[in-house]
Amino acid sequence: MIILFLSLTNSLFYRIIWILFVIPYCVSSADELHRRCSQSFSCGDQTDLFYPFWIPSRVECGHPDFQLQCSERFAEVSISSVKFRILEANSTSRVIRLARSDYISGFCPQHSINAQFNENVLPFVPGTDNLTIYYGCSPNFPRSFPPLVGELDCGGDDEKSYYVTTNLSSPLLSEIGGFLNYFSGQCKRNVSIPASGPALNTLQKNTTQDNLKKTLQEGFNVGLSHECLMCIASDGACGYNRISNESICHCIHQTYSLTCRKKGFSAAAKAGMEIAFGLALLFLIVGWLCSIRCRKKAHKAQYTSKDIPVTDQQRKTSSHAPRKLNIKALIPVKHYSYVQMTLVGLWCIQSSPSDRPPMNRVVEMMEGNLDALEFPPRPVFHIPPAPLQESSTLSESDSVYTEICSMNVA
Repeated sequence: MIILFLSLTNSLFYRIIWILFVIPYCVSSADELHRRCSQSFSCGDQTDLFYPFWIPSRVECGHPDFQLQCSERFAEVSISSVKFRILEANSTSRVIRLARSDYISGFCPQHSINAQFNENVLPFVPGTDNLTIYYGCSPNFPRSFPPLVGELDCGGDDEKSYYVTTNLSSPLLSEIGGFLNYFSGQCKRNVSIPASGPALNTLQKNTTQDNLKKTLQEGFNVGLSHECLMCIASDGACGYNRISNESICHCIHQTYSLTCRKKGFSAAAKAGMEIAFGLALLFLIVGWLCSIRCRKKAHKAQYTSKDIPVTDQQRKTSSHAPRKLNIKALIPVKHYSYVQMTLVGLWCIQSSPSDRPPMNRVVEMMEGNLDALEFPPRPVFHIPPAPLQESSTLSESDSVYTEICSMNVA
């Protein structure tokens, strides 16, 4: 009976601590993450930046491919090893205007390459098109072609450079498409650069180098993905799970995979039910202990009030016989081990909000097999105000503690 009492008491203690401290900590951390990622931030000369861009102090609020480099004069992002300067960002319209940094000051950079955009994260707005520049071409471009091709002076007497003012797959180039395929093989390199539709229309009407310069300096517009827009429409904040490599939506009390509009009980309601259940269980246990104590006093009074002596064997038989049924009734059908509750608690107190599991994941971890539960990284009980530079003196044991617990469920 003593062992059962201690087991129930310890189990209750762990559960009460878990639901009174760990769950509220996870919920408040999700609220903080939602608040932080909902706000715009500053970098360089831009003051209204948002997802998918990020800086080291906002790792949870951006896509890993769009980290910004901030200077006093401007903000830049590297896409496929090509730097783009942010010319304008509007958190209301959710439109960002970019321009290639290497083409802002001239037409003939030495080692320009093509940049592949991830349009699943940062799609072009309608009307955006590409212009293509051919460098180091040995044959001369025929003069009889329509005014969609212009010539550049990038130096060299034997080699010429040209630019095409529309997408190479455009129907406007259907008559010369075959020649362009051949012509590209006669040039050292060609670079396709996104540009806005209105600027390209002006350039097509008058293919001068001044208009080309304005087109490149004006840049092009990109917007947010459909998933991110759905998240924002549901009062969420866009984010990215670097463990599962998928977009997520930071919401109040919890993080979801798409939007904040979920059916069923909210995370706050679940937390409240957990606390209510724990308190009810506490009252039941206290009542049961009082009942046991009263029964002991009754049995003791019964035996001491009789003149007939009672042997030790009779006392053991009479005292243990009725208690067997009570013990069986008190043993729970399913209980959580101390180790399992401790591991789940350590998951929920991770310093980074994106590392903490959502409520539905916590329930799965508690009800799952202990052998399948991974050991959490060591918790750090503060969030640094600024990013820490990586140190070469870190031990191998410290390096294994990476971001684990942002596994969010739709």
